[in-house]
Amino acid sequence: MPFMTLLVGGRAVCRPCSTPYGVHRVMNGKSWPADQSKREHGHMTRTADFPGLKNRYLIDSSGTDGRFALIEHRIPPRTLAAPMHTHEREDEYSYVLSGRVGAQIGDDTVDAGPGELVFKPRAVPHAFWNATDDETVLLELISPGEFASYFEEMAPLLSGDGPPDFEELAEIQARYALTMDFESIGPLIEQHGLAPREAVPNDLP
Repeated sequence: MPFMTLLVGGRAVCRPCSTPYGVHRVMNGKSWPADQSKREHGHMTRTADFPGLKNRYLIDSSGTDGRFALIEHRIPPRTLAAPMHTHEREDEYSYVLSGRVGAQIGDDTVDAGPGELVFKPRAVPHAFWNATDDETVLLELISPGEFASYFEEMAPLLSGDGPPDFEELAEIQARYALTMDFESIGPLIEQHGLAPREAVPNDLP
């Protein structure tokens, strides 16, 4: 079945058939953080950054009864944010605030700019990157929202000076029903002109 991948000119379209599904609007509204102590001047301040992907929590899953979480992603220039990977339980929606984001979803490749939405369905392998010379900023809606805690668990393992504990990385990914295709890193970097990443073992899930 075709799936919605991109919001173009305010209308959701299906790739590859480009059938309009309807109009989606993004409106300013009130958010409700689960823990008011995590707010400073009205904004969430909690972050969980990866080397190639900065993550700031805007709405916690616990504040929506687990229905969804909202995270701000910042992708540096010429960076592969994530290689091909598959979520068994979550759908993800990436709304572009600034810059451009490229994504491969199954066999389909899309390029989205400000005001456009990329839908990454559960059980469909996908990757995303920034192939430009400017930073890309996204709003990432994750549904259901429990997966948002993955970034907090992974960030400490990826922020050290030496190599991470790959067994612990694998355990976390398995617990979140996430599988990663690390062999896709090289081809994605070459195809889209991205900066090289540090090598990782190919036997991680």
